[in-house]
Amino acid sequence: MKPAGLLSGQLRHPRGWIGALLGPVMNRSNAGLNRLALEQSRIEPGNQVLEIGFGGGALLEMLLASAMPGIAAGVELSRVLLRSGQMRRGLRGAVLREGAIESLPFSDAVFDRVATVNTIYFWSDPARGLREVERVLKPGGRFTIGFHTEADLRRTGVSKAVFRPIDGFSVETLLADHGFVSISSAVGRAADREFICVSGHRERTTP
Repeated sequence: MKPAGLLSGQLRHPRGWIGALLGPVMNRSNAGLNRLALEQSRIEPGNQVLEIGFGGGALLEMLLASAMPGIAAGVELSRVLLRSGQMRRGLRGAVLREGAIESLPFSDAVFDRVATVNTIYFWSDPARGLREVERVLKPGGRFTIGFHTEADLRRTGVSKAVFRPIDGFSVETLLADHGFVSISSAVGRAADREFICVSGHRERTTP
Protein backbone atom coordinates (compact mmCIF):
# COMPACT_ATOMS: atom_id res chain seq x y z
CA MET A 1 0.00 0.00 0.00
CA LYS A 2 1.23 3.51 -0.82
CA PRO A 3 2.25 5.84 2.06
CA ALA A 4 -0.85 8.03 1.52
CA GLY A 5 -3.06 4.97 1.87
CA LEU A 6 -1.28 3.80 5.00
CA LEU A 7 -1.55 7.20 6.66
CA SER A 8 -5.17 7.64 5.59
CA GLY A 9 -6.05 4.22 7.02
CA GLN A 10 -4.46 5.17 10.33
CA LEU A 11 -6.35 8.47 10.39
CA ARG A 12 -9.57 6.56 9.79
CA HIS A 13 -8.91 4.08 12.62
CA PRO A 14 -5.69 4.74 14.60
CA ARG A 15 -4.00 1.57 15.83
CA GLY A 16 -0.77 0.58 17.55
CA TRP A 17 2.12 2.88 18.31
CA ILE A 18 1.54 4.90 15.13
CA GLY A 19 -2.08 5.47 16.14
CA ALA A 20 -0.98 6.60 19.60
CA LEU A 21 1.16 9.30 17.99
CA LEU A 22 -1.69 10.60 15.86
CA GLY A 23 -3.71 12.15 18.70
CA PRO A 24 -1.44 15.21 19.10
CA VAL A 25 -1.12 15.48 15.31
CA MET A 26 -4.92 15.56 14.98
CA ASN A 27 -5.17 18.25 17.64
CA ARG A 28 -2.71 20.49 15.79
CA SER A 29 -4.04 19.95 12.27
CA ASN A 30 -7.68 20.32 13.35
CA ALA A 31 -7.20 23.32 15.63
CA GLY A 32 -9.09 25.76 13.39
CA LEU A 33 -11.86 23.29 12.63
CA ASN A 34 -12.21 22.44 16.31
CA ARG A 35 -12.63 26.12 17.18
CA LEU A 36 -15.32 26.54 14.54
CA ALA A 37 -17.12 23.37 15.70
CA LEU A 38 -17.08 24.65 19.27
CA GLU A 39 -18.50 28.00 18.15
CA GLN A 40 -21.19 26.41 15.99
CA SER A 41 -22.21 23.95 18.72
CA ARG A 42 -23.42 26.91 20.81
CA ILE A 43 -22.76 25.22 24.13
CA GLU A 44 -24.53 26.60 27.18
CA PRO A 45 -23.49 25.98 30.80
CA GLY A 46 -25.27 22.91 32.09
CA ASN A 47 -25.60 21.27 28.68
CA GLN A 48 -25.11 17.53 28.24
CA VAL A 49 -22.67 17.26 25.33
CA LEU A 50 -21.40 14.36 23.20
CA GLU A 51 -18.51 14.24 20.74
CA ILE A 52 -18.44 11.32 18.32
CA GLY A 53 -14.90 10.33 17.36
CA PHE A 54 -13.03 12.56 19.81
CA GLY A 55 -9.59 11.63 18.44
CA GLY A 56 -6.86 13.56 20.23
CA GLY A 57 -9.35 15.03 22.70
CA ALA A 58 -8.78 18.76 22.14
CA LEU A 59 -12.33 19.57 21.04
CA LEU A 60 -13.91 17.39 23.71
CA GLU A 61 -11.84 19.20 26.32
CA MET A 62 -13.22 22.54 25.09
CA LEU A 63 -16.76 21.17 25.00
CA LEU A 64 -16.42 19.95 28.58
CA ALA A 65 -15.11 23.30 29.79
CA SER A 66 -17.93 25.18 28.00
CA ALA A 67 -20.67 22.89 29.30
CA MET A 68 -19.71 22.97 32.99
CA PRO A 69 -21.50 22.25 35.29
CA GLY A 70 -23.00 20.01 32.61
CA ILE A 71 -21.50 16.75 31.43
CA ALA A 72 -19.44 15.92 28.33
CA ALA A 73 -19.18 12.44 26.86
CA GLY A 74 -17.01 11.08 24.08
CA VAL A 75 -17.23 8.04 21.82
CA GLU A 76 -14.13 6.78 20.03
CA LEU A 77 -13.67 3.84 17.66
CA SER A 78 -9.92 3.64 18.27
CA ARG A 79 -8.96 1.88 21.48
CA VAL A 80 -5.53 3.50 21.51
CA LEU A 81 -7.08 7.00 21.37
CA LEU A 82 -9.69 5.99 23.94
CA ARG A 83 -6.88 5.07 26.34
CA SER A 84 -5.10 8.35 25.57
CA GLY A 85 -8.29 10.27 26.31
CA GLN A 86 -8.70 8.48 29.62
CA MET A 87 -5.25 9.73 30.61
CA ARG A 88 -5.77 13.30 29.37
CA ARG A 89 -5.92 15.67 32.33
CA GLY A 90 -8.40 18.03 30.70
CA LEU A 91 -10.88 15.20 30.19
CA ARG A 92 -11.18 14.21 33.82
CA GLY A 93 -14.89 14.12 34.51
CA ALA A 94 -15.82 13.27 30.92
CA VAL A 95 -17.60 10.00 30.15
CA LEU A 96 -15.50 8.15 27.55
CA ARG A 97 -16.70 5.02 25.76
CA GLU A 98 -15.66 2.86 22.83
CA GLY A 99 -18.09 3.00 19.94
CA ALA A 100 -19.08 4.47 16.57
CA ILE A 101 -21.83 6.69 15.23
CA GLU A 102 -23.81 3.74 13.89
CA SER A 103 -24.36 2.35 17.40
CA LEU A 104 -24.01 4.94 20.16
CA PRO A 105 -23.72 3.50 23.69
CA PHE A 106 -26.15 5.96 25.30
CA SER A 107 -29.82 6.12 26.20
CA ASP A 108 -32.46 8.05 24.26
CA ALA A 109 -32.74 11.85 24.43
CA VAL A 110 -29.88 12.52 26.85
CA PHE A 111 -27.80 15.16 25.02
CA ASP A 112 -28.41 18.84 24.31
CA ARG A 113 -25.54 19.00 21.83
CA VAL A 114 -23.74 16.43 19.68
CA ALA A 115 -20.65 17.25 17.62
CA THR A 116 -18.34 15.30 15.34
CA VAL A 117 -15.26 16.47 13.45
CA ASN A 118 -13.47 14.73 10.58
CA THR A 119 -15.51 11.52 10.78
CA ILE A 120 -18.15 11.92 8.07
CA TYR A 121 -15.74 10.72 5.35
CA PHE A 122 -15.71 7.29 7.02
CA TRP A 123 -19.35 6.64 7.96
CA SER A 124 -20.31 3.16 6.79
CA ASP A 125 -24.06 3.83 7.00
CA PRO A 126 -24.95 7.56 7.13
CA ALA A 127 -28.68 6.92 7.50
CA ARG A 128 -28.19 4.65 10.49
CA GLY A 129 -25.68 7.05 12.01
CA LEU A 130 -28.05 10.01 11.75
CA ARG A 131 -30.88 7.98 13.26
CA GLU A 132 -28.60 7.26 16.20
CA VAL A 133 -27.69 10.93 16.61
CA GLU A 134 -31.36 11.88 16.50
CA ARG A 135 -32.11 9.17 19.07
CA VAL A 136 -29.61 10.41 21.66
CA LEU A 137 -30.43 14.11 21.13
CA LYS A 138 -33.09 15.80 23.20
CA PRO A 139 -35.94 17.40 21.20
CA GLY A 140 -34.54 20.67 19.89
CA GLY A 141 -30.96 19.49 20.47
CA ARG A 142 -28.22 20.65 18.08
CA PHE A 143 -25.93 18.48 15.96
CA THR A 144 -22.75 19.88 14.38
CA ILE A 145 -20.67 18.10 11.72
CA GLY A 146 -17.22 19.52 10.94
CA PHE A 147 -15.06 18.49 8.00
CA HIS A 148 -12.36 19.73 5.64
CA THR A 149 -13.29 20.70 2.10
CA GLU A 150 -12.51 18.47 -0.86
CA ALA A 151 -9.92 20.97 -2.11
CA ASP A 152 -8.27 20.97 1.29
CA LEU A 153 -8.14 17.17 1.35
CA ARG A 154 -6.53 17.16 -2.11
CA ARG A 155 -3.82 19.50 -0.87
CA THR A 156 -3.05 17.28 2.12
CA GLY A 157 -2.66 14.26 -0.14
CA VAL A 158 -4.90 11.82 1.75
CA SER A 159 -6.28 8.84 -0.12
CA LYS A 160 -9.69 9.41 -1.77
CA ALA A 161 -10.30 5.68 -1.37
CA VAL A 162 -10.32 6.21 2.42
CA PHE A 163 -11.44 9.85 2.77
CA ARG A 164 -14.67 10.12 0.77
CA PRO A 165 -14.83 13.79 -0.33
CA ILE A 166 -17.98 15.64 0.69
CA ASP A 167 -19.31 19.17 0.38
CA GLY A 168 -21.47 21.44 2.51
CA PHE A 169 -24.57 21.23 0.32
CA SER A 170 -24.51 17.42 0.42
CA VAL A 171 -24.29 17.43 4.22
CA GLU A 172 -27.10 19.97 4.52
CA THR A 173 -29.24 17.77 2.25
CA LEU A 174 -28.34 14.67 4.25
CA LEU A 175 -29.47 16.30 7.50
CA ALA A 176 -32.68 17.62 5.97
CA ASP A 177 -33.51 14.21 4.49
CA HIS A 178 -33.23 12.68 7.96
CA GLY A 179 -35.53 15.10 9.74
CA PHE A 180 -33.15 17.76 11.05
CA VAL A 181 -34.37 21.36 10.90
CA SER A 182 -32.94 24.92 11.13
CA ILE A 183 -29.89 23.76 9.19
CA SER A 184 -26.99 26.19 8.71
CA SER A 185 -23.38 26.14 7.52
CA ALA A 186 -20.27 28.07 8.48
CA VAL A 187 -17.00 28.12 6.53
CA GLY A 188 -13.65 28.68 8.22
CA ARG A 189 -10.00 29.07 7.27
CA ALA A 190 -6.85 28.81 9.32
CA ALA A 191 -3.38 29.04 7.77
CA ASP A 192 -3.75 27.02 4.54
CA ARG A 193 -6.67 24.86 5.75
CA GLU A 194 -10.31 25.29 4.71
CA PHE A 195 -13.18 23.64 6.54
CA ILE A 196 -16.95 23.65 7.03
CA CYS A 197 -19.34 23.06 9.91
CA VAL A 198 -22.94 22.13 9.18
CA SER A 199 -25.43 22.21 12.05
CA GLY A 200 -29.05 21.16 12.45
CA HIS A 201 -31.57 20.59 15.22
CA ARG A 202 -33.61 17.59 16.13
CA GLU A 203 -37.20 18.63 15.54
CA ARG A 204 -39.11 19.40 18.70
CA THR A 205 -41.93 16.99 19.41
CA THR A 206 -45.46 18.28 19.93
CA PRO A 207 -46.44 18.19 23.63
